[in-house]
Order: sequence, then C-alpha cells, then structure tokens
Amino acid sequence: AGKDGHVKADGERFTVGGQRIKFWGTNVCFGGCFPTHEEAEKIARRMAKFGINIVRFHHMDSARAPHGIWDPKPKEIQRLDAGQLDRLDYFIAQLKANGIYTNLNLHVSRKFTESDGFPDAAKLPKMDKTVTLFEPRMRELQKNYARDLLTHLNPYAKSRYVDEPCLAMVEITNENSFFAGGQDLDILPPHYARQLDTLWQNWLGKRYGTTDALRKAWDAGSEPLGPNFMRNGDFSASIKKEDWSLQTVSAAEASIAPDDAGPAPGKKSAKISIVKLSDQSWHVQVHQIGHTVREGQRYAVRFWAKADATRPMSVTVMKDTSPWTNLGLSANLTVGTAWQQYTLSLKATETQEGHARVSFAVGQALGNVWLADVSWHTGGVFGLGDDENLAQGTLRRPRQVTSFTEARLLDYTQFLYDVERDYFADMRRFLKQEMGVKALVTGTIGYGLAGGKIQAEMDFVDGHSYWEHPHFPRKPWDSTDWTIPNTAMVNSPSGGTLPRLAMHRVAGKPFTVTEYNHPAPNDYQTEAFLLVAAYGALQDWDGIFSFTYHSGAGKWDRDLVSSYFDVDSNPVKMAHMPACAALFLRGDVQPARQRTVLELDHDAVMRNASRRVRDIGSAFRERGTHPTAALQRRLALAFRETRFLRENGFLAPPTPSPPIGSDTGELVWDAGNPKAGLVTVRTAHAVVAVGYVGGKKLELGAVTLEMPAKAEKPVPMVGTGFWGGFAAISVVAMDGQPLSESNRILVTATGRTENPGMVWNETRTSVSNQWGAGPVHVEGIPAKLAIATKQVLRAFGLDVRGARKADLPVQRSADGCSVGIGPEHATLWYELATEH
Repeated sequence: AGKDGHVKADGERFTVGGQRIKFWGTNVCFGGCFPTHEEAEKIARRMAKFGINIVRFHHMDSARAPHGIWDPKPKEIQRLDAGQLDRLDYFIAQLKANGIYTNLNLHVSRKFTESDGFPDAAKLPKMDKTVTLFEPRMRELQKNYARDLLTHLNPYAKSRYVDEPCLAMVEITNENSFFAGGQDLDILPPHYARQLDTLWQNWLGKRYGTTDALRKAWDAGSEPLGPNFMRNGDFSASIKKEDWSLQTVSAAEASIAPDDAGPAPGKKSAKISIVKLSDQSWHVQVHQIGHTVREGQRYAVRFWAKADATRPMSVTVMKDTSPWTNLGLSANLTVGTAWQQYTLSLKATETQEGHARVSFAVGQALGNVWLADVSWHTGGVFGLGDDENLAQGTLRRPRQVTSFTEARLLDYTQFLYDVERDYFADMRRFLKQEMGVKALVTGTIGYGLAGGKIQAEMDFVDGHSYWEHPHFPRKPWDSTDWTIPNTAMVNSPSGGTLPRLAMHRVAGKPFTVTEYNHPAPNDYQTEAFLLVAAYGALQDWDGIFSFTYHSGAGKWDRDLVSSYFDVDSNPVKMAHMPACAALFLRGDVQPARQRTVLELDHDAVMRNASRRVRDIGSAFRERGTHPTAALQRRLALAFRETRFLRENGFLAPPTPSPPIGSDTGELVWDAGNPKAGLVTVRTAHAVVAVGYVGGKKLELGAVTLEMPAKAEKPVPMVGTGFWGGFAAISVVAMDGQPLSESNRILVTATGRTENPGMVWNETRTSVSNQWGAGPVHVEGIPAKLAIATKQVLRAFGLDVRGARKADLPVQRSADGCSVGIGPEHATLWYELATEH
C-alpha cells in the first residue's frame, strides 16, 4: 500500500497514481489496535486474503496501556506509551506490506480528567463530546496528541505518519456534533456553560450591536401565553385519576404521590417513583387527558422538573384514544438534580375536541422524578425576555427543545454552526498546513443537513449505520440488559439502513461508510455485508468498513461469536468478504445510471437544523423524492445558493413500489411480503440471493439456484434444515471472467450462527450475557446450483482456510453443470474449477 503515492480526492473519487481506488475496509478497536508482532503478521495476511484493503484504527485513545495508547504512569492522560506505539507501528507496517491502507482516528473516546486541568471533568458528556468543539484547551491537547502521533517516525515503515503514503485517511473526531440531537449543552457544568455563554454573547454582539436591534429581530412572531387549562397542575389538591393518571405497562412498576418539596417555598410537587422497568420508556408515564387542540394553533406545556440523578424524560402531546396520533410535540429532555423550568411549544397538527393528552414518559431509568407547576396554554412563543440584555451579557441560550421565535432559534442554530465549523476548519488547517499531513482529512460523520454542510468542506464525507443496534433500556452498555428486534433487513420495504446513508452523500466529494454492521446475535446478520456492498456499489460510494474486526487485546484465535460487533470470528460475516470485495471493489455491480441531487441553499439548511431535525429523509420527501429511490438510483446532497438542477428541468423520480429494481437491472429489492423479503443481485461476474429463499427457484443469468422448502418447525439450535428458509448465497467468478466462462468460481452459502450454550430469552430478542462458548456452530444451507457454461468444472468443499477438502459430485449437461450443496458437506464455502 502506498507504492504508487498518496491517496488523493479527485472530485467524487479517491485516486492513487491517477487511477481510481475504492476501499473495502474494517475497524480495529481498543486493545485490538496493538497486537503483538507475531499476531500482527498473521492478522495482516488474513485480512488481505479476505479482500480488505484498509483498516480504521478506532478507540485507540480510550485508555491507558495495555487497552489504549496512553502511558499508564503519569496522572494526566497526555503521554503516549512507547510499547503500545511500537506495536501500532509494526501492525501498520505489516498492513502496508500486505497492500492494506490505514485510517487513523484522532479523537474517539478520550476522556479528559481533572489531572489534565479540567474542572468537573467527571460531569462532562460521555467522551467529552460537543465540549471538545468549543473548549480551547481541549483543542490544544487534541493538537498535541495529533502532533505526537503523526510526526512520530515509524521505524518499520521508515517514515513519519505525516508523510506516509499508506496512511490514506485521518479523522478528527468520531460522532461529535452539536447537531447530533442530544441535550448535552443543556446540562454542562458551570465552567463550560460560561465558556459557551460567552461565545454566544459575543456572537450576538457582533451580529446586532444593541439590545433594541436584537429585540426587534427576535420578537417577530411571538405569542404570549394564554390561559392555563391544566387541572391541578400545581398538585395543591390530592392526585386523582380524573386529573392525573399514572400508567404502567408490561413489567414496569411505579407510584405517584404528592410531595411538599417544590421549586419554591410553599410550592408542592408530584413525586413519581419508578421501581421496576420494562423495555420501553413509555411503559411508565404520567398524563392528563381531555384537552382540546385546533389545527395550526400554537400551544405550550410549561413545568418544573428534577430527578434524584440526571436522567432522560420525554414529553408528548397526543390523541388520548387509538391510534394515539402525535399532535405536534414529541420532546426528549435531560432532567438534572436541581429544579429547572421547561417550556415546550407546538403547533397542533390536527383538531381534537377534548381528546388531547399531555404525557410525561419517565420509564427510562429507576429512581425518582418530580414534576411541579405543570401548565397548558395557548400561545407560548417567546422572543427576547424582559430580563435579557445584550450589554449586560444576560442572554440565555435556547434549550434543545424550546418555545422561542423562529428568529431566535435561527440565530442559535447559526451560532452553533459557526462554532462547529470553526473547530473543524481550524483542526484541518492545523493538520494539513501546519503539520503537513498528506493523508485525506475528514471531520466527523454528517449529522443532519447542518452537520453535513460543515463536513462538505473536508476532503471527504463519512457516514455510519447499524441495522438493529442493541438497545439498552436502563443502563448504557449493560451486558446483561439489552434487546434487539431480531428481524431481517430484507423485510424492510424502505430499504433499512441504505437510503439514509445514500442521502448523506455530498455531491462533489468522495463518500465513505466507516462503520457498518448488523450486530450479533441477530438471526439474520449474515445479510449485512452483501447488502451494503451491492447497494454501496450501486450508489458509487468510495469506501465501506465493517465495524469491527476485533475490539480487544489478545484472543485473536478464539472460535466463537463473542460480541455484538466483532466479525473476525463470526463465520457468516467473514465468509462473504471475498464476494463483497468483488461486488464493491472489482465493480461487479455497476453504479446506477441516474442520479437525484437535492440542492439546498444555506437558509434552507438553517431552517431545517433549527427544528432539531436529523432525518435528512424529510428534506428529500418535502422536495418530492422518496428515500427508497436509493434502491433504484444514486442520491446526493448539494449545498448551493443556486438551484441549477431545478432551473434546468430537474424532476424528482416517482415513489417506487415493491419489487424495487435498480435502473441498471442488476439489483432487485423485493419486500412485497414483509415477512419474506428477498434481495437478488444478477451481474455477469457475480450473483447473490439474500433473504427468504426456501422453496424458491431463482434464475439469475448464468446461475440458477433452487432451494428446498423451509423446515416445518423452526430449529431451536443450528440443525440440518433451514431456520425459516433464510439464507445468503453468493456466487462469484474469482478470475474476473463472466460466470459462464470462468475457470474458478467461489460459492458461499450461509444462514444462522450460534455458540453452543447461547441462551435466548422467550421472545428471542436477547441472550443477556449468556453468549455460550466455542466452537461456533453454523447452519448448513441446502441448495442446487446450476451454471450455464461450456467449461468442464469440478466442485470442492473448502475448509476454514479456503483449502480444498472434498470432491462433490457434479452433473453435466449440454447446457452446463449443476452441483448440490448442503449441511452434509460441513462447510460454508465451495469452489467450482476447471480440471486444469
């Protein structure tokens, strides 16, 4: 890797030596970034064999050695550990020798401490996200780390990383943006809140100059609060069901009682005690029904709240009878341990006479939550407060969900945009100009339109996505308390993860997906990489990275599925990697012929972001393009002040209906039956079938696949029949010839995988921490494979290393040959090859 020079961004493509290069990559995380020298040699060779040509180093900064890069001896976390650096250097040199490029992440999970000089460091958001975007000393320490790492000489590659051509990419910070949708800025410790407040006051001072000018701008469209319609909102009377109802669902348990401790002397409150949780936050909620809303009218919910520990809470206004339609408010808040007042406004989306419900969902965590002075009004849109003054520096930052006028919200959105843009521009300038980094630099993934527009100024744009990421209902990353829906993405009529990724692509820039997975132990996880490889090729993306290859120190030779994300020991994911590389890198799947570009000027981006909208799909839908168009044609964003396409006759495509075929005719996404979806890929050099193939005969060009019907009953452990008739089958010409002429064809057939002793819950949505032990078991997929060819092919079952282990009988005819595969051969891989 790097022998032809540095990777460059040439318009929408990566190039090396003037030729296009695409990346089929993976990640290593935490201690997995620092294998021993002996391990590094084996890992690099294995990765190359599977078609991987780039590795992203992630979470290196998470901990002290041996799990991270930091020296364990000093109190502060600022010095690199020499031993870890040596292991990293050798690993990267081995990857380079095997034709594999590197992507280095600078800030992922580094947590600054008080020893580093940061007060209340333990109270900062997780991994210091968002704070690093504006805190000046954190930025300086990030620069110091980048300098120490990238100007260091790798003695094995004999170059500094700033100059090293095998270093293709540098990422400034992982998943870090004001526009990510959280409430981190609302609960900052005082030191950091003052820093951001000062930036806000200065920004407004430059923009408006005087309080009078600010009031004139912000007061436009304000509506004062009307009368209060809430019953017993001050909880001065006893809590009765006709006023306030406590609803618990499923296993959740909670109580509500009046409390004399309110936000001010003499004020009362309602104390909600949550003693047992279910798997949904709305399974504990307090609500009041019987209110009236009229379409288009403004309303506001105002209340005080606190909790015994910082926690989330959601507030909704919805219909109080089936189908429980949301009427304009669905707000997610972070409630702290001190009393705080909230005002949430909405514009009613429909009229409901006496059937509107105001709900507070508090089932996210155990503990106590207090509500006080709850009121419900018409109006409630505010401009400049009477107690706010520009000269005195008393202007409040709007909370993430607020009831301020559009002008005030737009100003705050523009302020956040400017601060974030300055951070990424300064870090990129430091890396590229001051340090001389020759690798391509990106900032972070694009969150919404505003985040995407900032990242459009980097060398390339990136995205992440997961199908059915584990949900932790009570405590983040609790290994004993998590669930997944456990469904197949091929059953999604909308295309699952793929349209959202496609809509994040920015016209004129290369696009990568540096994190992708369908986390284990999903029964259908084998679909993951074939789908993203095929549709990534259709979208003409430039890089796709599985997340993650390995995420811990040691245990590189384990033989079990050990975690949600690690793929190195997951047979149903690794087995298809060579086919994925052919589909995506070799170009077996053609890019879509047509392209839809959503053009947006800056004002449209700011209006979208001011509503705290992260879903780019809404912007496409509002302008006539349904996100499922990504299954047919290429999609992209363009941030322009002129509407070239619209002014020159651009028309949005019609909304497709299943089955949805690509405009190349090679890919079909058929989710017409939402319980038996099927995706097929038919090209000259490769064919793929992913989904419910049981009982089907699929004619895919030169290849015909015929599968027996699914088993009569689901098999509780991996058995010899189908588990519901679901499989992923890829047939690829390894010599690059058309399948009808190929001398060497790889066939891979996978289904479900489990460890012996893996224990599912009754709903088959979690195994808790009961992952079982190795060796991992896989499902053998029975099928008859026929190939129209003049070649005289032999068939072999392959062992785990890809070596031939047994001949399979082949039936030959004038039209070609056919072979049967199945569990009796105890393999996932088969080779068809000519006699010679």
